[in-house]
Amino acid sequence: MCLEILHILFSNINRLGNGLFYLQLGHSFGQFSTS
Repeated sequence: MCLEILHILFSNINRLGNGLFYLQLGHSFGQFSTS
């Protein structure tokens, strides 16, 4: 039960981390394109 909650929490954090990474990547790529 507790392990299941930890697993869901970890996957959500991992997904959030990936989203932030791609957002940052897209932002820097956008700056690179405009310059």
